[in-house]
Amino acid sequence: MNHDADDLRPHAANTPTPHTEDFALSRTRVVMARSNVAGARVLFLGDSITQGFEVEDGAALWKEKLLPLGAVNLGVSGERTEHLLWRLDHGQLDGYAASASPPKLVVLLLGTNNFGYGVPSTPLEVAQGLDAIVASIRRQLPTTRVLVLAIFPRSRNPAVAPEWIPRANALGKEGLAKHGERVRFADFGREFLTADGAVSTELLPDGLHVCAAGYRVWWERLEPLLVELLSD
Repeated sequence: MNHDADDLRPHAANTPTPHTEDFALSRTRVVMARSNVAGARVLFLGDSITQGFEVEDGAALWKEKLLPLGAVNLGVSGERTEHLLWRLDHGQLDGYAASASPPKLVVLLLGTNNFGYGVPSTPLEVAQGLDAIVASIRRQLPTTRVLVLAIFPRSRNPAVAPEWIPRANALGKEGLAKHGERVRFADFGREFLTADGAVSTELLPDGLHVCAAGYRVWWERLEPLLVELLSD
């Protein structure tokens, strides 16, 4: 990632900003109250795709597979990188940071709304926003591992150029390397594409959000990493 001074100037994606929409504010209140869930071993941070794992099409799988692992869902619909930075600055992790047994892992999937919801960020800005999030998590939870997932593919939005997400993922992976071995990057995007490279409508029916079958695919790719990263 280019770290020239001009590229590190403050911008929307790396400037902590609260939600203003009623639906997001309601969910934010819910997840901010989960700042110290007893027995938490893995925290999921993200947007509606993460939120949906708990309360929508992924709910049954979440209850069956993730809850027994001590998973806590901190996803908020409509979340952009700047919104999560605001949460991290306003106590989202405070209870875990003060705990004698903090979570072992944070799973982060975020960035698609920076392109398709509100004023678009550039791929570099999204990567820098994600980098700022990881830096904040590492400061607050220095013994906790962080698994950053590549932004899932999306379609059916002419406002989102096809090269933006691959570029953001490449820049994000490059920029995260400096955080060391406790930060990992994984890309499951290919699982959501058809053989000809199109976004699978069987897994992402609206071209963005994951259905029950899509959550099952996500889980199957995620499970081995969870086993590994939660084992020590």
